Amino acid sequence: AGFRWPAETVIPVIALVDDNYAIERVEFFYNGGLIGTDTDWPYGFEHVIEGVGQAAFRAIAYDQVGNTTETELQVNIIRSNG
Repeated sequence: AGFRWPAETVIPVIALVDDNYAIERVEFFYNGGLIGTDTDWPYGFEHVIEGVGQAAFRAIAYDQVGNTTETELQVNIIRSNG
């Protein structure tokens, strides 16, 4: 995935979560640090772009009985011409 900064100012990070039990929360991480927790569907977070480079996002979903699953996405941010 790629984004052009400063033409694009945010990266929408959305977790498509489905579980046979109720989802309790989804935690979102940027380059290893927690940037937000969402407890309501649709589970997502908007990350403000601050410059060019590589970014790693991770989402961990927790259901109400303690099961977890996670996924990671690498994003390339390049400078736009405008």
